[in-house]
Amino acid sequence: MIEVKDHTLFLGFLSILKDEQIEPLDIFQDVFSLEPSRFEMSYNMRWWSVVQLAFTFLTILKENEPHTYADFLGLSK
Repeated sequence: MIEVKDHTLFLGFLSILKDEQIEPLDIFQDVFSLEPSRFEMSYNMRWWSVVQLAFTFLTILKENEPHTYADFLGLSK
């Protein structure tokens, strides 16, 4: 279950991504597909922090956009 603080952190992170011109979907896919050190070098962000935010992203996506959630996880055909 997501708490209010999770939403606040997530929205703040989205603002940073917008300022850096990084697509949220790209970074959340990369956090799961790249090695942590490569991710940190590519984005200049802490891997573990983004992993935690990615779980918030997935929870929000699952609750609000199940088809996009399934696409993200590669479950749709």
